[in-house]
Amino acid sequence: MKMKDVLSDGATVAGCCIGVGFLSGKEAQLFWGNFAGIGIFALCFFVANTILRRFCYQKNCKNVADLLHACFPKTAGVFLTLFLTCSFVCVVTMLAGVQDCAASFFPTPLPLFSVAVAVISALLLKKGLTALKVLNALSLLLAVAYLVTLAFTTNNTFQRAETPLFMPIQYALFSTTMSLGVIVPLSQSKRNTQATLVATALLTIAMLAVLYISDFSLNLPLFAKTDNVAVNILGCAAIVLTTVIGVVANALPLTDFLETVIPDKTLTLFTLFCPALAFSLFGFDFALKYGYVFVSAVGLVLLLTATVKLGKKCGHFSHKKSMCKNCNTKHGLYTKR
Repeated sequence: MKMKDVLSDGATVAGCCIGVGFLSGKEAQLFWGNFAGIGIFALCFFVANTILRRFCYQKNCKNVADLLHACFPKTAGVFLTLFLTCSFVCVVTMLAGVQDCAASFFPTPLPLFSVAVAVISALLLKKGLTALKVLNALSLLLAVAYLVTLAFTTNNTFQRAETPLFMPIQYALFSTTMSLGVIVPLSQSKRNTQATLVATALLTIAMLAVLYISDFSLNLPLFAKTDNVAVNILGCAAIVLTTVIGVVANALPLTDFLETVIPDKTLTLFTLFCPALAFSLFGFDFALKYGYVFVSAVGLVLLLTATVKLGKKCGHFSHKKSMCKNCNTKHGLYTKR
């Protein structure tokens, strides 16, 4: 197991969570705007990712559809519909958010930024997971550069946003659920625990930085900190790229499903992003208010089901490290489950 692979894996998952809501400070304002909230989120995020990645590894889940079939064999179609709805809600939320946030830097009456993100995301979806990792590294570097620049160029102090203790739990469920399109294919390795630790650590550090810089009296706590044009350009580039990573992560299961109905890749992407852009016109606050609750609720049901099934023992023997045909679980050499 190479440390480079562990860091790449963890950074990819973390990058999927650091979207426009995170980098604008809006999610901190609503879900985890204090030290206790960050601690609760980190614990819940690590536990949820560990359970789901372990479950996917045992059940040999290659994509979200495999995960849902393993959790809900009789009602997989219903839960697939719910999950795809969650993915679509997340895509809409991010497109709405990037438009609102980028327009705070460079005002425009047209949804130019959301359209730009949709186009870049569509191009990236054609390239696959490898291209996502490369662009994710660049987006993380830009996000770090922006946060560091704000930390050293503005007057800052750790503030507190009064959020109920259940809100960081909801946010952890939301972040895990919205990243499943990337988490599931990455779970087929022996580096699951280490990669989850890296992702949790990176997110915790980023959350502390946002908490230090944000002004929670503002509608966008992070984006109204400076009038410096160069810093604003850096911030705009950071939110566009981080949003692209989040959109791609959520669009992956949607495109996988749509390609079973629409064989043409370009038409599939067009079918996905046109209605997403239309719904994004309802605005960022509307999506945050209703979308996150729905996504976290579906994620909670999925997590509880995976936890119960992970704890069950089938009592079968296997003489090779392969899939057990009786319970669809990986067994080790001469290991009784």
